[in-house]
Amino acid sequence: MANPYTGPFEPQAWRGAIWSITSVFESGSPEGDPACYQNYDAGIVSYGKHQTTLQSGILSLLLDDYFVHSQNPTSQALQQEYAERTRQRDPSLRNDTRFRDLLIQAASEKAMVEAQDRIFDRYFYQPAVEKARQLNVRSPLGLAIVYDNRIQGGLTTVQNAVIARLGGNIIGQNNLEEDEWIAVSLDEREAYLNRIADRAEAEGRTSDANALRISTYRVRSLHALAEAGNYTLTGTFQVHGHTVKGLSPEVFAPKVSNSQLIRLGDEQINLTVRDTVFAALIRFVNTGTTTWSENFKIAYVGGADASPLAWEIAFDLAEVASFLSVPPGKGTDLAIQMEVPKQAGRRYRTVWQLQDEQGKWFGERFSLEVVVSS
Repeated sequence: MANPYTGPFEPQAWRGAIWSITSVFESGSPEGDPACYQNYDAGIVSYGKHQTTLQSGILSLLLDDYFVHSQNPTSQALQQEYAERTRQRDPSLRNDTRFRDLLIQAASEKAMVEAQDRIFDRYFYQPAVEKARQLNVRSPLGLAIVYDNRIQGGLTTVQNAVIARLGGNIIGQNNLEEDEWIAVSLDEREAYLNRIADRAEAEGRTSDANALRISTYRVRSLHALAEAGNYTLTGTFQVHGHTVKGLSPEVFAPKVSNSQLIRLGDEQINLTVRDTVFAALIRFVNTGTTTWSENFKIAYVGGADASPLAWEIAFDLAEVASFLSVPPGKGTDLAIQMEVPKQAGRRYRTVWQLQDEQGKWFGERFSLEVVVSS
């Protein structure tokens, strides 16, 4: 199967299913256990749905985020008693039962659950997405493999081994197809885990060695999904004895961008040459099936004049929208600031329309008339 998936690369739409797989591996359930805690390996203390570790410094970043969003007694106790020690990655925290108990208590708070999601997305998922783009990974399973490898560690070493074995690791180059890249990446990851387990054994770290050898089940679970041909992670499937609810087929349906004009602040604006700038106010609702992101634009289509009423002919929604992103069924207000034409006694008419990430026009056009007097 040379091309297991040829659709668009949509990591945000796939994140839930991908995180469910890693949640099984890291905290024992597809939903993820924000209170999951362990202190038996090289991470010193590992905590949360996907296990931030004290040794890596990410646990300290998680707590800092939590402190910003929670002022309850658990948060205050962790901040006062343990903030500095976590920043210093104090190894004695491995056996600090009060620290353990406070972390577990914090996991009952929405603030901690949301902090974990933000930290895992910022420091693990988004970098994994960027790495997948560099490798030209296209499928949900391919991205799940990159993300889980980044969470567990050793991604760079594994991909270097893929290069050594295949002469490259960029899918689409040197006749490398994604199904082969997946199979070889998983083989090399299992070999890497066994190598570092052997090293730990030789150094007398028997518990670390055992944990590493046991963790190879992650690779076998991902191999099983590839062998089943479920590169899109659709339907329900088994991961290490747990039933995971995968992606709905609707996720892969063709996406359509559309909009409806709800209100234009003033269809005609009267100005004088003494004015320098003015704002056009427009309200749209998203009536399509795509989410409008910061890469969407509102752009000048044309008008009675050869040039628009501004130096710019397109505005990123990130600059002019009242809020982003805009999912299907929701709306946003746009406020576009433009320069006033300098020639009085004229009526200027311009036409505008939304553009998607690829620069394709969609939705209703709207016109704006400006009358300039002396």
